[in-house]
Amino acid sequence: MRRRILETLKNATAPVSGQALADELKVSRTAVWKHVRSLRLLGYDIVGSPKIGYNLVGVPDVFVREELEAVLPPEYTGRVVCVDRIGSTNDAAKDMAAAGKLKPVGLVVAEQQTEGRGRFGRAWVSPRGGLWMSLVSRPRIPVVAAGRTAILAAVAVAEAIADVTGLEPKIKWPNDLLVNGKKVCGILTEMAAELALVEYLVIGIGLNANFPTSMLPESGGVATTLMAEAGGPVDRTALIRAIVTGITSALPSLGDGFDDLIKRWKELSETLGRRVELDVGGRRIEGYAADVDTDGALVVETASGERLVFRAGEVTLQKGGGSCE
Repeated sequence: MRRRILETLKNATAPVSGQALADELKVSRTAVWKHVRSLRLLGYDIVGSPKIGYNLVGVPDVFVREELEAVLPPEYTGRVVCVDRIGSTNDAAKDMAAAGKLKPVGLVVAEQQTEGRGRFGRAWVSPRGGLWMSLVSRPRIPVVAAGRTAILAAVAVAEAIADVTGLEPKIKWPNDLLVNGKKVCGILTEMAAELALVEYLVIGIGLNANFPTSMLPESGGVATTLMAEAGGPVDRTALIRAIVTGITSALPSLGDGFDDLIKRWKELSETLGRRVELDVGGRRIEGYAADVDTDGALVVETASGERLVFRAGEVTLQKGGGSCE
């Protein structure tokens, strides 16, 4: 009901009377007033009077389920969870997916995480103003194809950032997003499997959006926020819409048609053609990032000319560049 009121007020070119809303929604004017009051408590600036009607003059920079459902693909209606504070959106999404909820898809979004984590169990600082979200999907694909999810998600997030903010993000293998050479986003994909098929995928996205870089941990200036790079706050709801739409539309490509995603990943890559150091379980390998294979594994060419293939590891980009060719 609140979502429909918001849609009507957003699309209106003049104030909308309480009676008009009541007639449209087939409820009483008292019910309309109660829903408008609850929207005001969420931060929506709705001005109204008995003689003029209701007018939406401002929206809050907070995530509201009705607001998100209004801009997401229809299959997400009723399957969006918005919370103010949470331990980890990935953990919550996995718990709900394992309990049979969020079918066939779902989204968990939080204003703040207290136990956010990245790859290799590292802590991820998640203050207010960021974009902390986990998307649940249930593609019936082989487990061996699930590793492609990192490539797919990185491309979708990079393209969403570019479309919404005008910035030019690059991807550091496998799925870190950089803006002007500084990390702005990390992606953590997890799954549950049933025999040889994926039961569900959880794609966790941690995006430093609307908060100052002073809130980031001491990291030698290797991390940044979209607000810092864009010169002002960005539209977080538009980012979620673009990210979810991009991932949802690309998920069928995990089976067939993955070549196009690999091509797009290569076009956005900050890794290929660079001298890199790869840490794989404490073992360090140096060489040039020569290619990614059809599943997104990194191909590294060593000084001896040996070409090694890695499906996991931590990449450090070395200064000096160079060519693999």
